[in-house]
Amino acid sequence: MAAQSALLLQKVNVFTQIQDLGRFGAASLGLTQGGVVDVTSARIANALVDNDANTPLLEIGLGALQFRAIGSVTVAITGAMMPVFVNGKPMPRYLSFQLQDGDQLEIGYSKNGARCYLAIAGGFAQQPVLGSVATVLREGIGGVNGYALQNGMQLPVAKQVSSFFKPRSLEYQFQLQPKAMQNIPFVVGAQQAELGAEMLEKFQSTIYQMLPMSDRMGMRLRGAALAVASQAMLSEGICLGAIQLPPDGQPIVMLNDHQTIGGYPKLGAVTRLGVSALGQCRPGNLVRFIPLPLAQAIDHARRHEQWLCTLEQQIRGNK
Repeated sequence: MAAQSALLLQKVNVFTQIQDLGRFGAASLGLTQGGVVDVTSARIANALVDNDANTPLLEIGLGALQFRAIGSVTVAITGAMMPVFVNGKPMPRYLSFQLQDGDQLEIGYSKNGARCYLAIAGGFAQQPVLGSVATVLREGIGGVNGYALQNGMQLPVAKQVSSFFKPRSLEYQFQLQPKAMQNIPFVVGAQQAELGAEMLEKFQSTIYQMLPMSDRMGMRLRGAALAVASQAMLSEGICLGAIQLPPDGQPIVMLNDHQTIGGYPKLGAVTRLGVSALGQCRPGNLVRFIPLPLAQAIDHARRHEQWLCTLEQQIRGNK
């Protein structure tokens, strides 16, 4: 029987985690959803190696990683513009390619965007917890027993795949093109009546800068402070994308590892597509928030899902 293939982590950072599409239905236990921040890039990466959409893969923040192949594996890298090298030679993103036993894979620092996704044919072998392998370090759950990835770890492939290989690729116009200035759609929240129309207008007209302390829990912004008259609120459930207003008036947008309850006022919630775009922003990038009616936000999400499903089918058909 052939030995199990794997990737050996030679150089890894804390921003690199094993993720899938998320852990749902566990908020009542105090467990957040986790999962990939940029769903579109992650699903395309899995399609390029013919995995199911929810197959575990690596979410890589900012780059500067090195791996060594153990056995023959097929991989694809999508998302942020991080240079890719195999044995020192550059390789394109959005292309599936094979690594032979002992090959060195290097991912350099991001030139644009914050997160890339590395999918491996067959997926990474991890034990699901409550239906998901999504890593949430704060909760010590998912991934490799809830721990941060470390140099020297081996990430085995879950299942052997056919030895037949033909590369798949995705045209440039469908690839992620991060921008230094992003328009982020959001839906106004129920507490807006208490916060007032003037605050909403100021929020929409302000250009915010992404701060370095942003992470998978929340994206912290700096811009014109929004004066909150009262912070006296009972804690309540928090959704992905919620726009919280702490006492300093600088908004925080909740990302995938957000806490499940909180007591700060909320202007509304960024849409799921907006969360993906926000999650690809690097410190220093600028964002502006654009309100969408709820019905329009739902329509955008449905049309994007239809587009993405069609794209996945086209990629898988290119065998």
